[in-house]
Amino acid sequence: MLPFWPDLAFRLLPGFGLLFTCTTLTHLLVMRRAKKDGFLAAIYVQRALDLLLGLSLFFAGFYGIHLSVKYGNEQDAQHMPPVHCLFTALHLHIWIYTDSAQLLLLILLCFDQFISVVWTKRHKEFSEYYFHPGVLVILLLLASATFFPAWLQPISQADNSTVQISSFCEMPETFGREFYDFYLLTRKLSPLPIIGALLVTAFVVLSLQVIQKGRFKWSDNNCQSAKFLLLILCRSLFLLIAVHLPLLALRHLCLSPELVEFRAHGQEIGLRAFHAAFFGVVSAAQKTEKFNRDQPHQMSDF
Repeated sequence: MLPFWPDLAFRLLPGFGLLFTCTTLTHLLVMRRAKKDGFLAAIYVQRALDLLLGLSLFFAGFYGIHLSVKYGNEQDAQHMPPVHCLFTALHLHIWIYTDSAQLLLLILLCFDQFISVVWTKRHKEFSEYYFHPGVLVILLLLASATFFPAWLQPISQADNSTVQISSFCEMPETFGREFYDFYLLTRKLSPLPIIGALLVTAFVVLSLQVIQKGRFKWSDNNCQSAKFLLLILCRSLFLLIAVHLPLLALRHLCLSPELVEFRAHGQEIGLRAFHAAFFGVVSAAQKTEKFNRDQPHQMSDF
């Protein structure tokens, strides 16, 4: 029987990556044919980041499979300084980058929803500024700032020959436990303020509708604007579920010795696999729907 970690975990990654990549690519191809305003351009970038994450799972899976075939298990694997993993485990960089970029885009989309309610008449004018392609490029560049704290420990230990980690390059060992704990905490908590802001926005809309007896003009198409708000809210909720649910399963269920070992070393692999499977299934099960801010000709997706 193959040990659960790392062999089986890595063997599952390409399958989850295939599911996630195919569903994401389908959405991208449909959206590519549609006319995009600033809001939908940001959604398109989100889906492109999902595609990048899916492809990174392919790389991570085959990277782990190669090492499993070569060494058999993690204990027998070659050990090397953490800085070497910066050049071999490229999927780790993609994971922290896509997480940061997704968070920044969610904040931008949440801000847009707030502006659309508070300054309804000038929303389109304002949105042309913060949905400008240059602003999106700046956000994507800012997301790369996460690399600096991640690389700090492995680079600082580059000359210390006594610090050696497995060539499987688990994220906590590569970037340091302190960085990983903070990084994981950020992923667990960051969707909560966004969800709270979206709920406040929804409450304001509902209050204005009640005050104006249903005549509050949120946009040219109130129904479509409500779908946009629900789209961002669901995305935030799903990001929350994709982190908390597998963590609860790993930390509070009665686990076999293999799963205890997996929790200690391969937790991040499990989180990524669950994320890809969860979003892939949701996207596959979702009914294809076209939407646009003024005319519903675009496809909504999570």
